[in-house]
Amino acid sequence: MGMGLFEALLEYGSMGLFAAFLVWQHLSMQKRFDKLVERFQTQLEGIQEKSDVAEDKLRVRYDSVIATYQEDKTAFRDNVAGRVTEVFRKLEEVEKQVDALPFDAVLIQIESVSMALRSNHQILEKGMGIMDDMKEEAKIKEMARKLSSDKDG
Repeated sequence: MGMGLFEALLEYGSMGLFAAFLVWQHLSMQKRFDKLVERFQTQLEGIQEKSDVAEDKLRVRYDSVIATYQEDKTAFRDNVAGRVTEVFRKLEEVEKQVDALPFDAVLIQIESVSMALRSNHQILEKGMGIMDDMKEEAKIKEMARKLSSDKDG
């Protein structure tokens, strides 16, 4: 059957040979194109895997930063609550001892309470800085959610 096809193409002369060349060229180019597409898809899969790994690393790092901020915030609240409780306790002691103590002792206790209040005020000001950091953290978290939803969508 191959000979009959070859003879038929030879009957058409150079046009027949050119047609055979075009068929051969089309088939070889199709094979090259298929290999190229396959390699490109393999590369895309590799890039996607690398992207997923990098995203997972970033997510783990982000979660650890958030956990650290949460721990700091909890420790700060506990510290402030303890100091406020201590100040109230001292105030109650002062109230109980006002009548029994001389005036100088009362002034010393008031000064002690005043110093504790100033210390707590400084701690609260520092806490406001942490709260500002937490607002920034919320913005970053929202940006991460948008990026994640854009990627999924």
